Amino acid sequence: MLPLIIVTGPTTSKKSETAIELAEKINSEIISADSMQVYKYFDIGTAKVTPEDRSRVPHHLVDILEPDQEFSAFDFKTRALDHTRELLNQGKVPIITGGSGLYIKALCEGYDCAVPINPQIKKQVQSDILTKGLTKMHMELQQIDPDSAKRIPPLDIQRIERATSVYRQTGIAFSKYKNANSKANYEFPIHTFLIERERKELYADINQRVDKMIKNGWVEEVKNILAQGFSQKIKPFQSIGYAQIIKYLNDKQSLDKTICLIKQDTRNYAKRQITWFKKLTGTKLINVQSSDKPIALRDKILTLVPEVLALFAFFIPILFVNPENVMGSESKTYSYALSQ
Repeated sequence: MLPLIIVTGPTTSKKSETAIELAEKINSEIISADSMQVYKYFDIGTAKVTPEDRSRVPHHLVDILEPDQEFSAFDFKTRALDHTRELLNQGKVPIITGGSGLYIKALCEGYDCAVPINPQIKKQVQSDILTKGLTKMHMELQQIDPDSAKRIPPLDIQRIERATSVYRQTGIAFSKYKNANSKANYEFPIHTFLIERERKELYADINQRVDKMIKNGWVEEVKNILAQGFSQKIKPFQSIGYAQIIKYLNDKQSLDKTICLIKQDTRNYAKRQITWFKKLTGTKLINVQSSDKPIALRDKILTLVPEVLALFAFFIPILFVNPENVMGSESKTYSYALSQ
């Protein structure tokens, strides 16, 4: 049976590049698990996949919403499963990639998705976050759901909003729903890979990426979105980086301080991502060095997914004669592993 492959990891971990190489090699398509890349116009700060890469490999759940539209983990799960089953029916191996842990957990473990939230309650919670601030909302969460408050960082707007909304909707703590969830059972197997890098190298690349984003026009991108008439209060503007740039544009801090805070917030976010993904059931770690190329990571993943290897069974005699014929020069080690 064909599987679903999930390639995840912290920001700057080469997961997107690896997923593209993987999808291209096995003639498949990518489903994005990024809570920000669903929005149009938010390109630079989200490190959105480029038009060139999207022409190489079809991507789903990218640029599907206007910035002021809502999109929840439940919405992601519903659409991602639809795309997954559609691709499987076409004889393709779906590949999900992205760094939004809540999305991936919702898909793999059914994380609290059974609780729909009344739009009025959701709107009120979002309003409270804006007026009271995240610190106070986190303190309120400690009173109504101490277990969730222990797990959710004080500045994690998405999870604070969700936990508070679930409680106001049902009168039951969000953590009770979470504890009731179990691993999702689908008609297809799931292979989840976490690309992990040495922390010092990861943080250095994060700092370089932020500098590059600013140089490439991140501030101008925010100005252009605002010029289209979108409010500073919409959800995408509350995310890492964009929230700091909004403060800069409102003359609340200097550009240098803005850049420094974006780097700090992104490093902290990457740390939380790693912790979150390691808790996913059955996750396989792929350790990466700075010199590793996405093609090599792709080939390593292929050797760890037996259902996909079976598709290449007719290539195996050729593989041992000349591994480059099928999987590239970086694949000699992994080609040999097929014979073990």
